[in-house]
Amino acid sequence: MGEKLRAFLKVVGIFLVLTGIWTLYRLWSVNLIICDGEMNWRMFFVTQIVFQPLLTLLPILFIVRYVEKRRIGSIGLSRQKFVRNAFFGIFLSLFNSIAFACLAYILFVPLGAGPITFTINPENLGLTSIFLMPLTFFLIVGPSEEIETRGYFQTRLLEHFGPRFAIIFSSMLFALAHVPIDILIWRYDVWMMLFHLLGVFISGSIMGYLYYLSGVLTGPIFLHAFLDIQSLAYGFSFDYERLSPEVRFGIEGLIWTVVTVLTFLLIRFLTSKLGLKIENLPWETTKTQ
Repeated sequence: MGEKLRAFLKVVGIFLVLTGIWTLYRLWSVNLIICDGEMNWRMFFVTQIVFQPLLTLLPILFIVRYVEKRRIGSIGLSRQKFVRNAFFGIFLSLFNSIAFACLAYILFVPLGAGPITFTINPENLGLTSIFLMPLTFFLIVGPSEEIETRGYFQTRLLEHFGPRFAIIFSSMLFALAHVPIDILIWRYDVWMMLFHLLGVFISGSIMGYLYYLSGVLTGPIFLHAFLDIQSLAYGFSFDYERLSPEVRFGIEGLIWTVVTVLTFLLIRFLTSKLGLKIENLPWETTKTQ
């Protein structure tokens, strides 16, 4: 068996094991999180804070340190250029949201859609949940999912494959890891789940590209956390009654495409201008560690 195939099967095998464990956790926790058809946000955040590090983060760190016997730096965890990468991740999340809102307004309103409506805290999270939300995404969800997907899967693929395959395949794994929550917690139908998974794949590709150009997980972690918080903290919509579903989804697809392309171009341009790239990229040094 070739070295590339072994590396590929190792990544897939670890992903299947961790996703299987995570699915069992979702099955167990669904009755705690959803009560009488209503979302218990406080319990959602509490269980996420307790179990995500145990079931995803710690296994990855254990594999790196005690199975592979490599340094934590081999999965992109570094304090190099921390501040500028952190601010760039935050900037990208704001750019993504603002660009999407502006393009939606420009394209939808002239076609007859109603004025844009912003909703703050649409799920009525409550004071405790509002406090727990940033804590969960900044300290738990963002770091855990980025260390697993970009830090481990993408880095190990970059050791043996080109950046295009590594970014695309790790982003596919990132999207597939969201299937349990889509089915068990959000309870999406097939089309809504596919729509959500496509968005997760696109977001994962953006974070994967940022990680590839910077070599450190700081930017992707902050970008990931801010995007998650924004998706829950506020929303915006139009009155679509005058538009056919085909027109609406066509415009939304166009907006997604434009914002994604602009974000990729922005990352490519600013990573070099701002000096975000660290020395000793993880996938270039990890074999010697």
